Amino acid sequence: MADNESPSEENKLLDDYWKEFEEILDETDLPGEDDRVRTPDGEVEANWLRDAGFADIAENFEAGMIVEPTAYGEKMMTLTRKQSATVWRRMHSLNATIRVRLQRSHTDVRDVFTSQSAVSVSPPTSPISPRVGEVRKTEAPLGVLNPDLCEPRKRQRPKHLNETLTDMSLGIASLGIPPVVHSYRHHVSDFTAQAPVTETCNAFDIADAFPEDRIEDLGYQRGSGDTNNNLPNFYLPKDPLGFTHVGDLGPVDMKGVQTLALIELTALFDQHNITYSKLKQKRQKNKVASTMFGVNLETLLERDQRKYPDTKVPIILQKMTSFLQENGLAEEGILRISGSVSRIRQLKDDLDALLPGATMQWDAYTTQDVASVLKKWLRELPIPLLTAGFTQAFAAVHSIPDSKQQIQALNYLVLILPDVHRDTLKHLLEFLSMIVKEEKANRMGLNNVAMIMAPNIFLPTSPSQKPSKIALSELVMATGMATVVRLMINYHELLWTIPSLLIKQVRYQTKLQNNRRGREAGKFRPRKNKVDFYRKLENDALETVVDVVVESPPCCMWPTSYRVPVTNQKDETTAEKVVRKLCDYSIKKHSWNDHALFEVGGNIELRRLDKSTVLPLLFRENPLGKWEVRCLHPPIYEVKM
Repeated sequence: MADNESPSEENKLLDDYWKEFEEILDETDLPGEDDRVRTPDGEVEANWLRDAGFADIAENFEAGMIVEPTAYGEKMMTLTRKQSATVWRRMHSLNATIRVRLQRSHTDVRDVFTSQSAVSVSPPTSPISPRVGEVRKTEAPLGVLNPDLCEPRKRQRPKHLNETLTDMSLGIASLGIPPVVHSYRHHVSDFTAQAPVTETCNAFDIADAFPEDRIEDLGYQRGSGDTNNNLPNFYLPKDPLGFTHVGDLGPVDMKGVQTLALIELTALFDQHNITYSKLKQKRQKNKVASTMFGVNLETLLERDQRKYPDTKVPIILQKMTSFLQENGLAEEGILRISGSVSRIRQLKDDLDALLPGATMQWDAYTTQDVASVLKKWLRELPIPLLTAGFTQAFAAVHSIPDSKQQIQALNYLVLILPDVHRDTLKHLLEFLSMIVKEEKANRMGLNNVAMIMAPNIFLPTSPSQKPSKIALSELVMATGMATVVRLMINYHELLWTIPSLLIKQVRYQTKLQNNRRGREAGKFRPRKNKVDFYRKLENDALETVVDVVVESPPCCMWPTSYRVPVTNQKDETTAEKVVRKLCDYSIKKHSWNDHALFEVGGNIELRRLDKSTVLPLLFRENPLGKWEVRCLHPPIYEVKM
């Protein structure tokens, strides 16, 4: 908790947590400590490689084939050294597992006729593989990335292999890969030459301070009466290419960002020896059929989008938060005080029976009733809000000692989440931040809200003792989960920003893909440097293009265009200026705020440009892309609350 809080204040906050915990315990079958998915050796790493964009490696593992490091040099050339080291560790672990399996399949005659006293002796090991017993010791549940699997014993390696990989600048610690892997080292430098990256360069660009005018724009200037002023102020430094937020990218580019974010997250967890487990999906036992409660977010959203196509968050959550915003933000103890049990049950039934598009009658219910039902809805999600695969990863962020790296890890986790879970989490955090801003009236500060919401977001395991005699480890767990919720609420605006490094890597991956397509189509001869062809096209555009023409959007009454000069590097024409010019000349019905400039094609699929993006610099980053003004008109429907 906060360093400046007295012991009595901390105890009061913990009392709020355990009171909420006891209420959950009375109505919910909590999972036990061993409710984890257990998998055979190697499946954890194989599943991770699939999610990280290396599905072909996982397929080779399933086929019992040793992974050749040289076969993935081109894929690795888009990764930083820290990222590539993380991938290589998993690849080497799969190779070790395959060697052990091959060893098991060969039976030695001495093993058949061995004496009874020698049965417990470990089977012979190959020079480059760990012993079978040792691999079993490192067996981990799904979602746990065990660093022990990545370091085979030096005694079991021949002397000539000890000198295989001694270059620690790559971040790969003696993995025993054949010397030919040094050809991959050239590929690593290819990306760093295109986009300078060092080991001290953080993918999430956080600064400790920022100009005062920008601080107000971001909404992070805190008043003197705010209780969360003990958290450090982290702001994003200005980027001439503009910030990129979740929702600004096309689906293909966003998928690339998610795979890179997973690799970055795993590298960060490896650095601190952090592991996490995948939770089992909740079992629904003897539950009355419900249309709103105990239903997956994907199912709820799919149903709602039939009537409201542009909605991204389940309507039931929007209805409850909207009612609380209008009626309960200033009410004391809005989340702490429980509602009436009978009214909570009736409200749940009314929400279940509510027809799509119908207006909910809230007159018979208090804000405490609605807040209690909201928490109950979160707890009953079959797939947790933070998903079964990453709920424990979110909770593990508390174990990272550095505050900047904690925010980095949360940023990566937010990017990895499925769309509906990410959008729902954002809606919830924005609502909770509104409650915190009304602390003077509702007596619910950041720490209070975090303590109460933590057991509802991170559904805890059953305690080993009665709540009155909680073990120290469970107190640490409670404090840790509340700390993570506290960070997510306080920094929620930062967490939905895509790091500029990941955007740069996605651009480079697209360049390679475009170059490969041209090579397969026979448009050019293969060359040693496989990015030369695409680089030549970009250089030609940089030398010949004088200005870029931006057309007005289709909704314009009088179509027009605007020419953006791109040869003068000192020109600071921004995306906002172009949109304003076009909309002021040709649009009467809609204001320029309902439009945005998009970057399309070239080394990116689709990207909505931040209003501060400097267009001449963007042209040098993507000279083959086009710029289009598109409408962002609000949806024509209105959700009835």
